[in-house]
Amino acid sequence: YELKSNAPIFLYVGKLEKEKGCIEFVETMINIKNKGYKIYAIIIGAGPMSGKIEKIIKDKNIDDVIKFVGPVPSNKIYHYYNLADIYVHLYIWASMTNTVLESMAAGNVLVLISPSTEEHIGEYAEEIIPNDCAIRFNRDRIVPDLTEKLTNLLDDPLKIKDFKAKMANLAPKILSSWEQRINYEIGLIKKSVSKEEN
Repeated sequence: YELKSNAPIFLYVGKLEKEKGCIEFVETMINIKNKGYKIYAIIIGAGPMSGKIEKIIKDKNIDDVIKFVGPVPSNKIYHYYNLADIYVHLYIWASMTNTVLESMAAGNVLVLISPSTEEHIGEYAEEIIPNDCAIRFNRDRIVPDLTEKLTNLLDDPLKIKDFKAKMANLAPKILSSWEQRINYEIGLIKKSVSKEEN
């Protein structure tokens, strides 16, 4: 994906289905573009909404702003996280998915849907990710509130740098490296085996 300027880059990664918010992501990017902001947006994933997304991009003639990449192998996905400035997570049923963890590891500005206390969705993310380390938008007004929150962010480029710096500081405290996780699990297995032998 060739970038023509240093415009902020938004990223969406996930299965392209209704409850994952892919259409709302596209609608929000269109709103932001129509307000005169210079941005790029990258969509990675596959699923039943792929055709609809491609049609919207073609019909609105916005392929210079929104790039639909499609599926990307897991060993190549980190390139996109490292390229992006802002990761937008719109899945209504979970907030601490692998894509959120990957974006945190890359130091992206993290944009999360607000929690649902009735269904206990997003409560863990609220506990471990402080409000000054992520932007949260209202799940009951996704497109208008997300548009407002993101344009406020774009109005002050220093906020983007500040959120990225805070995430770069927070992520290592929350996330373990692959080697640390494997060593921890091996330790659990050894402990379990030694208990069984005794």
